[in-house]
Amino acid sequence: MKGLKINGLFGAALLSAALLLTACNSKPKGTAGNFKGEFVTAFGDRFVLNDDYSAEIQFDKQDTVFHTSWGDGPDHDRAYANIGFNGNSAYFYVRDGKLYYHKGEMEQGKNGVDLQYK
Repeated sequence: MKGLKINGLFGAALLSAALLLTACNSKPKGTAGNFKGEFVTAFGDRFVLNDDYSAEIQFDKQDTVFHTSWGDGPDHDRAYANIGFNGNSAYFYVRDGKLYYHKGEMEQGKNGVDLQYK
């Protein structure tokens, strides 16, 4: 009977550890493979990144909604997403909860605009 209690405790400990590791492994919005959703920049510009890689952009205090596309690499595992606008498929970049206007600035972590996912 004592061995059964020890095995039960060990099993419960393993299950708890597995649940904890699974919860810690979930990706927050804006990390590789998880950019989908709606967010607003610190300037009030609204972006919607859809499951089908279509996107919408609505700039603050403007009625026009621009329909475009976005991507996060061929295997959807890139650490950033690019959003097309004005004929350029990589006009905006999203990484680590910030929006960038230039890839080099994104890579250096400079001049990013804060995002708030809804």
